[in-house]
Amino acid sequence: MKILYVTSMAIEYNTSANIRNRPLISGLMALGHDVALLSVESQHDASQWEAVASFSSLDRYEIPLREAQARASLKKGDSSSVLYIKKLLGKLFRKLAIYDSRIIYAKDAGTIELGEYYDALISSSDPKSSHRIAETVLKKNRDKVGCWIQYWGDPFASDINLMASFKDRKARREEARLLALSDRVVYTSPMTLDAMKKAFDLPEGKAVFIPTSYAEPRIYPATIHQGYHSLLYTGDYHQDRDIMPLYHAADENKNVRLSIVGNSNIELSERDNINITKRVPVAQLSKHEENADVLVCILNKKGTQIPGKAFHYAATNRPILMLYEQSSDPIVDYFEKTGRYVLVPNRKDAIAKTLDRLDAICQKTWEPYTPYSSENAANTFVDIIRTCL
Repeated sequence: MKILYVTSMAIEYNTSANIRNRPLISGLMALGHDVALLSVESQHDASQWEAVASFSSLDRYEIPLREAQARASLKKGDSSSVLYIKKLLGKLFRKLAIYDSRIIYAKDAGTIELGEYYDALISSSDPKSSHRIAETVLKKNRDKVGCWIQYWGDPFASDINLMASFKDRKARREEARLLALSDRVVYTSPMTLDAMKKAFDLPEGKAVFIPTSYAEPRIYPATIHQGYHSLLYTGDYHQDRDIMPLYHAADENKNVRLSIVGNSNIELSERDNINITKRVPVAQLSKHEENADVLVCILNKKGTQIPGKAFHYAATNRPILMLYEQSSDPIVDYFEKTGRYVLVPNRKDAIAKTLDRLDAICQKTWEPYTPYSSENAANTFVDIIRTCL
């Protein structure tokens, strides 16, 4: 098959969505399918841009980067004051609009002329502007695409970032419109799938759940025990993903070392046994994982979405500590069936008790969870494409 994969941010950007996109694209390629990429032109000095050698040979369609957008984006060389102003402006834009700032390229996508026929176009969010860009490309090239698969990271109706009620109503109308245009829809959480089917009365078989996949198993050597256990949390944390119970439990247990790697709007102070750093390139994450005894995933306080790291961690041979809220019961039931996770209520007392039994947890044999492999995800996507051709 020939597949056109659409993302408004190029695959080289270090975002949670692209960490999900890359394994799927690799899986499709490994199965022998031809994949082409379509995105807004890359900006190599952007703070999140990283070279990805495995995709350098793929055919690409690029929407030219607007000069104003290039100036406004976060760059590696920006001073702290410039970064602060740009982030403040970005925050203001997100408060007023349902789409991300790259929605301006939805109109520009009308200049794209596909050079060949594609059996399927897969548009992947976030950013959600990917779907609008795909819509425009399809209007211009309808006779060159077999079917449209929308791959939703955070659907509008379940996005924890959509707080204002007027935005929520507008977003629901727009989401209903987009879903009606698609041939198939893929969600990354079984609970989100159920919620969307009810909210939008989706026809039977139109929408499915496919677990986020990992690129390949990551088998690390046993860590050298130095009288303590090392815990690693990677990813963003904020009011809707509460890291404080873990932070306080670790602070009071001198037999653990906690590393927190990610961006946040919460100010945390380092402790003798707690190290805090900003988001790092994907290549560096493997080194952090290798040095950790236990990987930590924190579920959102509300909503039906699942953090991508819950699936990515399953590629390793490290135990995964999954901290959940009371409202997360359906998600907990899903992961409990896998037998791959240590599920703990996201409360200080419950976490403290678990930290006291890390010896037993780390002595158990843990292996990569193969149902989340890129090959499985790619095979499922191909099966879905075949149902709508």
